Amino acid sequence: MRYFYILLSLSYSLQGFAQDIPDDLLGQLEEFAQNAEEAELDLSLTLDILSGYYASPLDINQATYDDLQELRLLSETQIADLLDHRSRFGDFILTEELQSIPSFDINVIKLLQNFVKVRDVNQLPLSLPRLFKESDTELFLRWRRFVQEKKGFKPGLNSDAPYLGDRNKLFLRLRGNNANRLRYGLTIEKDEGEQLLSDTINNGLDYISGHIYLQDYSTLLKEVVIGDYSISMGQGLIEHNGFGAGKSVIIDGIKRGGRTIRPYNSVIENGYHRGLAATLRPIPKLEVSVFLSRVKRDGNIIVDSLDVDTPDQFVSSLQNNGSHR
Repeated sequence: MRYFYILLSLSYSLQGFAQDIPDDLLGQLEEFAQNAEEAELDLSLTLDILSGYYASPLDINQATYDDLQELRLLSETQIADLLDHRSRFGDFILTEELQSIPSFDINVIKLLQNFVKVRDVNQLPLSLPRLFKESDTELFLRWRRFVQEKKGFKPGLNSDAPYLGDRNKLFLRLRGNNANRLRYGLTIEKDEGEQLLSDTINNGLDYISGHIYLQDYSTLLKEVVIGDYSISMGQGLIEHNGFGAGKSVIIDGIKRGGRTIRPYNSVIENGYHRGLAATLRPIPKLEVSVFLSRVKRDGNIIVDSLDVDTPDQFVSSLQNNGSHR
């Protein structure tokens, strides 16, 4: 029988104005991604980053290699050409000056102008309290419940106990962003069949994820995150727990880009670190990334049924479904 469910969602901006990307620009981004045959695209993360730059565009006179990669709109060749042009001829006067770079076509420039700008010499760096105060904050709530009662909520034929929790699925996400320099977030989820505010689970909630992330705050501190985060080092061969799937015929799409440290926003209850991470620049052209993490992982327990007296237990694999019912 096909299941029907009730879904209720609420999205509310805590500030009096919306900074969402317009629908026509979203269409351009979708067409751009299809034409570029993007091999590694986390749509949720990409839109989150671009929303921040749409509200407060990236200064191309101050942007680093990692900043330009984080936009997800430029190829390796275009990034190298932009940085070389800036090094040879000095700061850009207008964004239209990008037309003088051979690898930039008019379509890329028009799309890029929504997210970049030239430097405002009269703008002073914001203090940390002001970054929090002027952040764009969003609260998202969602509730879902199946009308029909599933098998797992009924006692089994062998007196198997049903799920302890109810049939409601709850989700809450709070996110704040100030031009991608400061990002903070809190994610809470309760799956169907799981208990809510119960003494049997830690803190009364099954899944809680949060972070505070700050980047390019000073010459020494490139980025720092407290809470949940993902790491990508050495093209993902040393360490990689972010999104990375798909193939492409574009050669420069093989290289993994972006920053080493990223805040974690997903509801996938594995594949992240929890603790503290930072990238420091003690001297020019030298970066040091360090991280400390301690987080529990769910494992599939296998019991050796041949040993009746003291059966051995061992972990065969890690769980990925995130259900604790």
